[in-house]
Amino acid sequence: MISGSKRSVANTLESYCRYKTRYRTRYRTRRDEIRKKGSARADADDEMFSKINASDSDSGSKKSTWRPAPPDIKQSSPREFSAISYALLGDSVWELFVRAYLFAPRTKPSQYDLRVKLLARAEAQAFVYRKIVNDTDEKTSRSQSSQSTKFFALSEEELQICKWGRNADYSNVPKRLRGKKTGGHDIYRQASALEVILGWWMVTDDERLDECLAFVRDDTAWLEDALSLNTNNTNIDDDNDDDNE
Repeated sequence: MISGSKRSVANTLESYCRYKTRYRTRYRTRRDEIRKKGSARADADDEMFSKINASDSDSGSKKSTWRPAPPDIKQSSPREFSAISYALLGDSVWELFVRAYLFAPRTKPSQYDLRVKLLARAEAQAFVYRKIVNDTDEKTSRSQSSQSTKFFALSEEELQICKWGRNADYSNVPKRLRGKKTGGHDIYRQASALEVILGWWMVTDDERLDECLAFVRDDTAWLEDALSLNTNNTNIDDDNDDDNE
């Protein structure tokens, strides 16, 4: 005959075994669900990457799909629009380009937003504009024997468009760039020249726009240089009320 204490131990052991069996069953069920979800997610990722690779392979025969279609101005001449209109359009093109450039590798949203603001600033735009103009001058001055170096040279007409953008009457210069001692007005005009030529290309020659931005992104370190140039510069929060940074 089993005593009370032994019966209590046996019941406890039996209860523990039942609990452990239920736990193992739940664990295995949950594990299988996670594996199924992971497998489905992996399949979805593979499908997405195959679509991206397919679009990359077809990019040579298709127009750019990374931005909206160019405005239709068939009823007007490109010069009928003001330089400021092209600057506003080019500013949105530049910011979209910068956001795409900084999107990967993954980082914290706050860090991503900060880096975008640094590269979308007038100082960064002016830096890239000067690099493009210097590239044009250097390619012109180089001999034919040294043409193996990659350059992006502006044509005479494109230089005139940039000059048109520099000389436009802008009234929304950011506060941090105001004042004769800072040289801010010249920086803002250089940044506006870049915006104008980008907007001009989007309207008149989107292939040239893609060529320029692809060169800046892939064949130079200008964006990283501009980023490091602005990292230790000023507090961005001070400029949030400005129309154009």
